[in-house]
Amino acid sequence: MSFDLAVWHESTTAEEAPRKYAELTTLEPEVLERHPRAVAFHRDLTARYPELADVPADELGSCPWATAMTVAGDGVVMSMSWSCSDAVVEYIQELARRHGLVLYDPQDGTAYPPGAAA
Repeated sequence: MSFDLAVWHESTTAEEAPRKYAELTTLEPEVLERHPRAVAFHRDLTARYPELADVPADELGSCPWATAMTVAGDGVVMSMSWSCSDAVVEYIQELARRHGLVLYDPQDGTAYPPGAAA
């Protein structure tokens, strides 16, 4: 079981957020051109917390990711293990604010607009 979060560029109402999240989770990443903010967010995030595939086997226990991230269009979808530290989530929140992205928590359906505290 994982704890998921997503970020995206376009402004979204609370009612539209579940549709946008579903869209991001079903897109083929190679189909859409990646938005520069999504790419920059992913670059900054993986500089601190590398993609699952880039983590050496002996360090997988400390890796926060449950699966590979999806970067598609204007968004990034992340699945973390429930045991990941709060610091990872706090860093994701910080990066979302810094890059002007909506942060979405599909567990409770909450969408945080760019710059909002989560």
